[in-house]
Amino acid sequence: MIPPLNLDPDALWQQRYRVPVVAATQIAGMNPTRGLTVTNLSGVYQLHAWDITTGTLRQITAAPAGVVFGGISPDGAWIYYLQDKQGDEIGHYVRVPFTGDAHTPRQDLTPHLDPYASFALTQSLSGRVIGFTAAGREGFRMYTVLATAQADGTLATPQLLYQTLRLAYGPVLSFDAEYAVVVTTEASQYTDTSLRAFNLTTADPQQKVLGLAESEGSLTPVAFAPLLGDTRLLANTNVTGFERPLIWDVASGDRTDLPLLGMDGDISALGWSPDGEKLLLLSFAQAHYQLYIYDLTRSTLHKLNHPPG
Repeated sequence: MIPPLNLDPDALWQQRYRVPVVAATQIAGMNPTRGLTVTNLSGVYQLHAWDITTGTLRQITAAPAGVVFGGISPDGAWIYYLQDKQGDEIGHYVRVPFTGDAHTPRQDLTPHLDPYASFALTQSLSGRVIGFTAAGREGFRMYTVLATAQADGTLATPQLLYQTLRLAYGPVLSFDAEYAVVVTTEASQYTDTSLRAFNLTTADPQQKVLGLAESEGSLTPVAFAPLLGDTRLLANTNVTGFERPLIWDVASGDRTDLPLLGMDGDISALGWSPDGEKLLLLSFAQAHYQLYIYDLTRSTLHKLNHPPG
């Protein structure tokens, strides 16, 4: 005979559904002792500052509908997220010190802009410039704004970099924001994405904008090389029907596709080594994930020893 179901709130089967979940993590690009997590420790998913050295978490947001998307500055000093009303995903980007908590006042990055939807906020690794997308009735607008506060404590007015009615996002910024790359679907009849690179060191409105597009397929940026003055952008393309990594020099326009002949399935670039000489790649073939290190100077591929997945 099947025993009756235990409906006690402390029953083991009910406790399993209440186990806190860490849904996402991010480590500050230039400060490995600080990170950001999304977890439902409080019962609702919120952003938490993560002290990696001690493993402690401190709740940063307390929105009734929760907050599941955010970012941490490269130096680990600030946490960024889109502050909306009751979870409608339309609002303004704000930031709060890493050392703060859910009660610390937020600083609005765009106090003079109308509320907007957004799924993209980036920052140059130097920390100097922030980039973000604002979507609304005018289409998709990509802005840059200096991250350092002015004398009165406010941030400078965001500068419009690019605007289009077609789906677009970005910008992806080089180490010190010398260059910015925007992802747009304007070159496609459908939703294939291409790249456009802007030189932010010139104020010339007539500057030549470099573009990179596939005849049939999408390009997805990953990150610029993590070195001052390095103009190499790591990206992925699916022009062959499978994901493959490439490097695009946004200053010269040169494109280099990694020679990964004989490998099956998708191979996606995930990021750079700190010296800009190696790449982390992820292979997905026959429902199996495998990480590799690709050495750019030797053109060699090294398979990492990790648990299968």
